[in-house]
Amino acid sequence: MPLFILTPTRALIENNYQYGMRLNGAANVSVSDTTIRNHTEKNIGTTAAGVYAENTSVSLSDITFSGNEIDVKGVGSNTISCTNCGSPTTDPADLLP
Repeated sequence: MPLFILTPTRALIENNYQYGMRLNGAANVSVSDTTIRNHTEKNIGTTAAGVYAENTSVSLSDITFSGNEIDVKGVGSNTISCTNCGSPTTDPADLLP
């Protein structure tokens, strides 16, 4: 996995096309104190998501999700944690520990 460090804090991620954050092959991603909302626009045959992770390692903390078709979608091999995130909707359903 390539080295990739992303650490947004106190951000508002909203109304982006299809995905609020699209992470593919990223490592060491940490997002905290952030609102991720209103991601519902989708391509044919796929879902929209606040966070889309593909073969990624991401740590989410103190996240407010609202108005997303799916809050967190994972594809491939991911390590995802979500602390103080409420009850996010995920695909697959057992994505978060």
